[in-house]
Amino acid sequence: MTGFWKKWLAAWCAAVVMFGVVLASGAHPATDMPVDLLYELLNPAQPADFTPALRFATGLMGALTIGWGLTIAAAIGAALRAGPDGAGTWRRLTGAILIWFLVDSGLSILTGYGLNAVSNAVFTAGYLLPVWRSGVLAAR
Repeated sequence: MTGFWKKWLAAWCAAVVMFGVVLASGAHPATDMPVDLLYELLNPAQPADFTPALRFATGLMGALTIGWGLTIAAAIGAALRAGPDGAGTWRRLTGAILIWFLVDSGLSILTGYGLNAVSNAVFTAGYLLPVWRSGVLAAR
């Protein structure tokens, strides 16, 4: 994988972590503006009602997303260090991201937040592009 794609994936992982920070901000009224704007953008007809349960769930999603971004960064680092022997790691990571995409997008559509499926597609393409272009899936 070229240096360009390595930097691309590092930025992609950083974006995942930053999105987690945005979600985590919804856990407290003093910091919920970014996630409130996100909910409004994704479904203007359904304003967010920040109940204690929604605050907990959104904050927890933020923490999970931060951890997900850091875990993916670690897996990418391990796969890169393994060179051609890292293809199995790339395939498992890619499979996990595709499963997330299908489940998250399906639930988004079912709950009236279909625009989130569009952002998920862009986000997933941001991962798949360097993985496909670099050929890391085809190695041993």
